Amino acid sequence: MGSAIGAELPKKGSLLLIMAVAFSFGFATTVAEPDVLVLSKQVDVITQGAIPGSPVLYVIALGVGISVAIAMLRVVFRIRMAYLLTAAYSIVVILSFFTPAEFVPLAYDSGSVTTGALTAPVVIALSLGLSSVLAGRSAVSDGFGLLDLPPSDRSSPS
Repeated sequence: MGSAIGAELPKKGSLLLIMAVAFSFGFATTVAEPDVLVLSKQVDVITQGAIPGSPVLYVIALGVGISVAIAMLRVVFRIRMAYLLTAAYSIVVILSFFTPAEFVPLAYDSGSVTTGALTAPVVIALSLGLSSVLAGRSAVSDGFGLLDLPPSDRSSPS
């Protein structure tokens, strides 16, 4: 499904539509991602409700949605992965200094659970579909590194 939708998006000629669909896929799959659901419940239990699970879930999903939209822009505009990763990880490190200390480990740990059994295949399929219809593109190289973007690290509660 992701590949078919990704292949149809460029035909509509709207960059905004590509970003909106990519964001929606990233957000929706993350909200349904089993590992993220477990993490959000564990956070709620461990903090005894001081950090509610639902906001954690939606903040992580928001971060993944934004990252997937940016990843699709990377495919469309052929932005080098090194530039994107350098910028993203620089932002994460800088934000770590301004975020309350109790949220930093949660933010970094949440990044590992976002690339689970549901989100990763959908994001990769969407990217492969998108790059398959763009002239002169390699689906393999365009899809490479999409899951390296630190989706939830930028979305740490602050």
